[in-house]
Amino acid sequence: VKIILTSSPGISIFHIKIHIYVDYFLKLFLISDTIPFTCLLDIIGCIPQKMSPQFVDLLPFLQSNFTNSMREEIRDLAATLYGFIKTYTSNPKDNGNNISELLTTAKTIKSLESQCGLMAAYTSLLERCIMLEKTKPNPEIDISQWEPFKNCTLHLGNCTFDADSFHY
Repeated sequence: VKIILTSSPGISIFHIKIHIYVDYFLKLFLISDTIPFTCLLDIIGCIPQKMSPQFVDLLPFLQSNFTNSMREEIRDLAATLYGFIKTYTSNPKDNGNNISELLTTAKTIKSLESQCGLMAAYTSLLERCIMLEKTKPNPEIDISQWEPFKNCTLHLGNCTFDADSFHY
């Protein structure tokens, strides 16, 4: 997919086939199953810089799924997709705020499923930000001192070792 979409500037039969594939699995979102989420993750994961902007309109849908779905696999896939799309479509300086907003919501929400989905989303977003930072020739952020990283790590640690940190 990466080679096809980045090789030639013109539209080829391969470009058309990929867009047909994307249109097809976007229609599958009408059924709440893992297949469309997995297909979208396959496409975006190949070249997130190029594909993520095409799916920015799905962010509210994905957020709704990682927050409200009762199915763990849907929450996880939606959170991973959200992390990819949000990281590659936001201003890099805003990514820390995006992570902090998810973390704040995870700390205050009552539903255990929603907390798990939000934790998956902020860790996905955090992971993508760290990966982007590592690919820079001159990284701008010292990850070990980055507040969103420290706050997320502390929250995850508290949830792991303190059963009362989950709200019931």
